[in-house]
Amino acid sequence: MTTHHFARNRDEIEPPSSLVTTLDLGAVGRGFTMQGALGPGSALGIDGHALLPHGIEADDDLICALSLSILDSPGHVALLSYWASLVPHGRLVVPESVVAGGLRLGTLETELGAPSDICEVEGRRWGIFRGRPWRGSNTVIDWWHDRGGEVATAQHELQPVDLRAESLETNWPVTFMPTGKDVIRSVDRPSPRELGAAWSYQVWAVLAKIAVLRWILREFEVEGPVDHVDLGPGSGLVGAELVLDPTVAVRCSMGLELRAIGPWSGCRLAGATISSLGDLWRFRVGTASTWSGSPRLGLFTALGSLFLLPRTDSAAILEHAWDSLLPGGLLVVHENIRHERFAADQAMMFDRVELEDLLGRFGPVQHVAATAYRRLQPDQVGEKTIFRVVVKRS
Repeated sequence: MTTHHFARNRDEIEPPSSLVTTLDLGAVGRGFTMQGALGPGSALGIDGHALLPHGIEADDDLICALSLSILDSPGHVALLSYWASLVPHGRLVVPESVVAGGLRLGTLETELGAPSDICEVEGRRWGIFRGRPWRGSNTVIDWWHDRGGEVATAQHELQPVDLRAESLETNWPVTFMPTGKDVIRSVDRPSPRELGAAWSYQVWAVLAKIAVLRWILREFEVEGPVDHVDLGPGSGLVGAELVLDPTVAVRCSMGLELRAIGPWSGCRLAGATISSLGDLWRFRVGTASTWSGSPRLGLFTALGSLFLLPRTDSAAILEHAWDSLLPGGLLVVHENIRHERFAADQAMMFDRVELEDLLGRFGPVQHVAATAYRRLQPDQVGEKTIFRVVVKRS
């Protein structure tokens, strides 16, 4: 029996020694990350990504790191269930979150059963759950469980012909709105290792954003059913998850995506689920400036996408979205604030003042934490990367 550790990144890959000692765990084995590669020189000496783990045996133990900051949402619970299914005869060790809206151990009992033990280590409660066979969750984690490895392989082998407009529109029953001629159809050839890192990071980032968006819809009392439009959705997992969740007000979701690889990957990952979604999950592939609006738009999101557009385009798209929003609808923006650690994109990114000015023209900007269910006061914002919300008043 071996103990493996799942963490956010390579800096946090080794489990707390006090936890290993308290639980009398077996030899520490591989580390798996949700952000990027471990690379050479890791103390564990093994590369691995938490959505495409390898070398795990049925009777091994898995530890989830504190850094994952798991929120109380269907997607996060499903992710833990996915990991528990990797060790049906082993154990899954989960820290209790203490952030607002964080996942409490009691919430997991419905999905994983009662913990076999609960211990406290360095002031934190940890639940020890028995592994169990996979059970569907009606979240995008189902898609990953069923087809994640297959999609990563297919993406590695992707050919330009797979991204032609007619191929996208006929191969998948998902609804594609009129496709622009300006779609980017170039094909990158990432290695399987790079794809493992990219998908692990993407899915993890998506789950956190979905969780907070669900809370925002309730907190700001959006009355459904409403349409959702997402600027730069990539594979469209945010929109898909909102549509799949019957507890939120979103009726249908459309992604405005320039690169064809995003919708191609999302549709491939969804598999047969696309048929049941019908026209509730859509893509408009091409320049977002040609988007013609939505009749029942109640939520417009731009999650790390505005900075990629020329400033005049981003302002125009937000103006159009605002004009399309129903009274009570939300304009929600989540942008990484310019910082030297974003070396490749720093020149294109927004600083706090510029972003506040861009959104402030529509009304008072309200602030919500990026990894917790709580509003922030202006003096708590600083240079943090957060959700910025503007409500369209009647």
